[in-house]
Amino acid sequence: GVGKTTMTIQLALEFAERKLKVLLVDNDPSSNATDVLFGGSLPVEIQNGSSPEGISNTYKLYTESEFAPYPYSEYLPAHGRVIQIDERAYALGRRAPVELGLVGSVRPALQALLELLPQRADGSFLAETNEARVSWNKMLDEKADIGRSADKIHPQAVARLISDHAASDAIVVTDTGEVTLWAANWMRQTGRQRITGSFNNAAVGTGLGIANGAQMLDRNSQVILHVGDGGSPCCSASS
Repeated sequence: GVGKTTMTIQLALEFAERKLKVLLVDNDPSSNATDVLFGGSLPVEIQNGSSPEGISNTYKLYTESEFAPYPYSEYLPAHGRVIQIDERAYALGRRAPVELGLVGSVRPALQALLELLPQRADGSFLAETNEARVSWNKMLDEKADIGRSADKIHPQAVARLISDHAASDAIVVTDTGEVTLWAANWMRQTGRQRITGSFNNAAVGTGLGIANGAQMLDRNSQVILHVGDGGSPCCSASS
């Protein structure tokens, strides 16, 4: 959880950009590096088991055991009707039983499904949701008010100040933990800014590796790292 895979992948890509011959060996049962290097979709030879035994066995571990890349399985629906849309056919039903699995991209799939739904004239739900959103934004602004930090620094104010002073095309990296909450709620992302982190894997201490990799690949952009007191020693250890 200290950014080993992230750093390895970013270094491999950087060396490849420099026209060097690169060999990256992935012996991790989770196969995260392999998955990333194949663009998030493992080759069909690995999926159907026709690849070398070691690779296909690794894929089986990756998809059917505790190594599946989702740390919050207790929040997945145990009952109910689940429809999953995913570009990766092998991922359908991997995390929860599905009634209907659709292979494709979410946006065009939802657009096609919306055309089949009857139009509703009642706008009460939308009005209620918008009202709740206005109230939520007001609360965020109050928590981020720099006046609250007259005698002590509040993390909400720090996150908002960083957001307001960041470059319009900044790359923002957030580590895992409570710091993720501050960044997610009090960063006001512009259209050109990119925010990344170990969100699905929820690994603490990966922020520095991700930030270093992002800076190596894009040396002209501003890279900002949000890291808390828990992730700081992990980040330091990884460096």
